[in-house]
Amino acid sequence: MSSPPRRRLAPTMPMRVPPPEVVVLIGQFMDDHVMFFSFLDGLGTADARGPLEPLWQLGLKGDWARSHKKLWPRLHAGGRDGYFPSDLYEPFAQFYRQVVVDEPHDVEWLERFVPEASLEWRNMPDEDSSQDLDEWYATWATSSSAHRITRVEMNGKDVPSQLMDALPMLPHLAGLAIDGGSIPSLDSLLAYVKTSRLTELRLVGVLDVSNDVNRICFEPAQVRILLDWVHTHPVRVLEVDDFKFESDDIHEYDDAARDALEADFCTTLFNSMTLESLRLHSGALFDLDLTAYTLPMRELVFNYCSFPLEVLPRIKAALEASNIARWQLRGSEWDSETKKTVDYAYDHGYESNDDDDGDY
Repeated sequence: MSSPPRRRLAPTMPMRVPPPEVVVLIGQFMDDHVMFFSFLDGLGTADARGPLEPLWQLGLKGDWARSHKKLWPRLHAGGRDGYFPSDLYEPFAQFYRQVVVDEPHDVEWLERFVPEASLEWRNMPDEDSSQDLDEWYATWATSSSAHRITRVEMNGKDVPSQLMDALPMLPHLAGLAIDGGSIPSLDSLLAYVKTSRLTELRLVGVLDVSNDVNRICFEPAQVRILLDWVHTHPVRVLEVDDFKFESDDIHEYDDAARDALEADFCTTLFNSMTLESLRLHSGALFDLDLTAYTLPMRELVFNYCSFPLEVLPRIKAALEASNIARWQLRGSEWDSETKKTVDYAYDHGYESNDDDDGDY
């Protein structure tokens, strides 16, 4: 009996590699660094990766090999890596849509190598810098790249008056974050905020130089400015320290005015349809009932706000019943019955490796 004829296998077709310009376009649509570098790995060869080959090679080296997040989807230029400006970035810098510029700073390099990307500036020169601040900020705010600056962040540094004066000159600035350090004047900053295009404001642990260098506390009039800003702008992110609804002057104290301001504060913020992240630190919310609000945000944080102990279970229950993806409730309250301080810490949706990179 003859054996059946052997089946012929179809010849293997070589993988078709997209043209270089298509490879770049595909990569630009990937907003996850793991997916992006897996895509580059899968292309297999330098020729297939085309103009993205230098970026892939850099991802194999040093700190970049441990965290590709510094290379994609945004380029983090400067800071601890010590390579800014650098010919390491130049072959592929043009392909970024967003660049985070940390110290040191070079405005001319940005204008030359990233002519179209939106820019986030972090930790610009302050009084401790060797730079001539008047000259540096004048150049920065009038450069051809100034219209592409969308976010400014200062961490643990004193904000110089030159930076404050430059903010109104940035037509597309949407985010301002100041953590630690000092500002020349909270009133001046709020005067800018209410007429700006900001949709993100973070002020945490900041000193007000105009107020005997005291830590910022939002007085009732300043709280009203914040609420007006939220009413009139599509605010996405708000994080503030220490707010109050009554004056310290006993002659100006008004129960009705205080209650009305607190009610407006809660209604405005906890029902906002644009807020994605709301973080409140150190304020007093004695009568808070979260079940009265829609809570549409993705993140809500109460950090050492003052709540009566009997209110805490209701707040925690409301947070647990909400659709908020991430929330924290942390603080310390005095228990008059036990004569002891009660510490509490609850949270939901946070991973141990969560990395706040300036995005809500």
